[in-house]
Formats: sequence, C-alpha cells, structure tokens
Amino acid sequence: MSASGMNPTRAAGNLCSVVAALGTVFVQPGHRVEAGVQVAPAQDLAFDQQEWQIEGDAKVETFLGETALRMRNAEASLPALELLDGTIDFDVALTGDRAFLGIRFRVVSDRAREEIYLRGHKSGSPDALQYTPAFQGVGNWQIYHGEGYTAAAAFAHDEWVHVRLVVEGTRAAVFVGEAESPQLIVPQLARGPRSGTIELWSNFPSAGLTDSYPVAVANLRIRGDTNYRFPPSRTPTRSLGILGRWAMSELFLVDNDEPVTRLPEVIVDGNWDSTAVDASGVLLFDRHRARLQQDGRHGVLARLLLRSSSAQIKRLDRGFSDDVSVFLNNQLIYSARNGYSFNFPRRQGLITLDQASLYLQLNAGDNALVVAVTETFGGWGLIGRIDDRDGLGILPIGPLSRGRD
Repeated sequence: MSASGMNPTRAAGNLCSVVAALGTVFVQPGHRVEAGVQVAPAQDLAFDQQEWQIEGDAKVETFLGETALRMRNAEASLPALELLDGTIDFDVALTGDRAFLGIRFRVVSDRAREEIYLRGHKSGSPDALQYTPAFQGVGNWQIYHGEGYTAAAAFAHDEWVHVRLVVEGTRAAVFVGEAESPQLIVPQLARGPRSGTIELWSNFPSAGLTDSYPVAVANLRIRGDTNYRFPPSRTPTRSLGILGRWAMSELFLVDNDEPVTRLPEVIVDGNWDSTAVDASGVLLFDRHRARLQQDGRHGVLARLLLRSSSAQIKRLDRGFSDDVSVFLNNQLIYSARNGYSFNFPRRQGLITLDQASLYLQLNAGDNALVVAVTETFGGWGLIGRIDDRDGLGILPIGPLSRGRD
C-alpha cells in the first residue's frame, strides 16, 4: 500500500520467499485452523530482514544501539504474516517533534483495518494513545475518542520506550513503558474478529522543514498468545434518547466550501436506506457508503419523520463532523462547521452530543427532519438525541423503514 506522494522502496525478495520465510499464520487456539497451519511461537522480526516491505521516507540503521526502522512519512508491512489474536511487542524512540507512529493490525485490505497510534508529542495528554478503526480506508479518530478509545501515556524523548499491544477477540490492550496495567483498553474493536496483516506507519507534518527522523522502531516481536486477562466485558450503554436509526441517502459532491443551503432534489428523490447507528450512537457514514471516486467535498443526507400529536417544541442535541445543515419541513434552520483545523481556528472536530442543541418547532402531524453532513477530512458521522418523546413518534423514513425508533 502506498501513501499519497510516497516513492516506494521495496525490500529485497519476492512474495514467495517471504511466505517461505514466515510460514505461519497466527491464530487463537480454539479457532478453525487450515490444514498445515500452526499457532506460531514468538518471532523476532528485525527490520533488516527481507520479510518487510517498506515504502516512503524511511531507513534501516543502527540507532541508540539497536537495529531500527527510522521513519518520517512511511509505511512498513508484513504481507505474508496474518494475526487474529496475539501479542505485539516493540520499542519506540521519539524526538518529541509533532509526529505520529501507528501500528495497524488485522489489516484485511488498504481500506479495512484496526489501528492504534501514538502521539508522542502529546506525552502525558489524555489522547497520547489513540484507537481507531478504518472503513473505506478512512480513520475515525474524530468519532472514537474518550474512555476506551484514547488514553494518557508518557513517552521519554530520544530513548527507547517499550510498547505492548495485546489483541484478543473483540478487545485490545496497550501497555507503554514499565506499566503493569494497560493504559488503554479498547472494549469493543469496531470491525470484529478477522485475521489480517500487520503494518507500521508514521506521519511527520513538518517533513521538508527539517532533516529530522522523529520516529524509530526496534525489537519488534509477535507471538500467538496473549498472556493477559482482560477485565470482564461491559455492555456498552447509550445515552437515553439517542436516535438509533436514520434513513440515509446516497452520496453526492459539493463543489464549494459553503454550507448546504438547498437539498439536492436528485438525492432527495433517490434511494434511501434505513440505517442503524453504531454502539456509541453515531451514524458512521463510511461504514455504510464507499466514497465517490471524484474530487470534491462529499455530502450525505440523514432523514427522520417526526410524528407529533400536537404543535410543540422538542430539543434535539447533536454532534457531527465536518459540516452540517439542518432542515425542518424543507426550511433551513441551522448550519455549523466542526471540521479538523490545526490552527486559526484550532479545532479537533470531535463528535460529541454537546456540540449543539436545536429547538424544533413541530407542527401537529408529520414533520420531516433532514440533516446534510459534508466531509473533507477524518471521521464522518452524526449523532442525535431527543430526550422528551412525549407525544412524539420517530421513524426513519425511506423505502426500508421499519417503524418506530
């Protein structure tokens, strides 16, 4: 897989020799195993071995006494090795520059994977560690944040720090340094158990301004056991009043950077699917729609029928990313922007229910609520809540509607 703008530099050796060198798929005992495949013992995977495929601005050299992969904007993959459950250990050395180091696991394709990454420049901050799944090749850190998805960890600069990732079933745990308990426990991996390959990646936004290699990785070891007992699972709980199902339109392109002020008739008259939200309550658009293969800002509509017993006012709490326009009975009543911006203005674009509250003036009978959400970067989603349901029926209108929410 190549990142945009990277010049591939493939490690020596062809795929057949890689398969022969590894010869094992890591699986959890008790799962179905193909004939001839065994659960592997621990394997040390030095970066000067031919199993690695390295792309981008990276180099393998001795660094701080170890054979290390030093990266700027780069990816390193093990295409012949698959992991379902197991433990991944490695050491990292970070300079403290604003840079990101990630490990992708259960990589099914360049568009479907699980991921943990480090914000070393935010050592000690609540989001120094981040989990995100990828759907349609898009990471969703703006949606998966807070408890169970982000956590604090300390990263010393210019010295080796150990990191351990444990993956088991639908859960993962991350240990940093000498911690006996994980700093981050992901209680529900969003993509579900499915074996896939392993990849490392780095992003250095200041590349070109300095010759620094801000990320180094060494002593990568993978084994097929976990040797960690996760705490008992807790059933995720949603906030009361969450809107659990929406009618979702087809995608469309917006050719400017302005809010949607008029609903596109061809989309309104097109196909709609009744679509359930995720466990967190977010309608995650990339989970259900592949983005169009054209340049431009993407848009989608989410629709509800609000059947009111009388003329009344109801409060709608919402979270969204990037930009939103809200229409009630074909009238634009609200628009706002919540996309990521590094500075001026500084915005992370995280989706939370306290982003906005609207007071809907409902007519007696049927009221059409349509939310247009457009996206340029990061997670693309919508969450809504109406706590007061007295005298109100809520239906996801569309050809696949299934009655009351």
